[in-house]
Amino acid sequence: MPLPIKNTKDTIVLPDHYRKIIAESGRNHVVVNMASNFYDLDELCEQLQVVNRKKNLAKQQVRFRDGIRWIRVERYGSYLYKESLDPFASFQQVDIRKKMTQRDKTVDDVSWEKNCGRTWVRV
Repeated sequence: MPLPIKNTKDTIVLPDHYRKIIAESGRNHVVVNMASNFYDLDELCEQLQVVNRKKNLAKQQVRFRDGIRWIRVERYGSYLYKESLDPFASFQQVDIRKKMTQRDKTVDDVSWEKNCGRTWVRV
């Protein structure tokens, strides 16, 4: 839905329109085009061959936003989670890999690097 601009008949439809209006609104405004810093997450998921699973391996619902309190990643393609901070509670596992065929990308095609104990994916 286009945003109306006060005192004009123009509307903001594209981010370029917004950047132009902000840049022209004063002499001290610096506008940085950050379009190259955003990623298409659907394309990234397709490249990495992962999907958003709603159930864990025990076929229980995963309440990712409200229920998970602890996440641990030990290997590519799955994660472990807890719904409490109790150190003695068991982890549940979710497999996020797509079913791969011989023609699909394998895990070897993705390079990994470690940073401060967290795993980052470099594509």
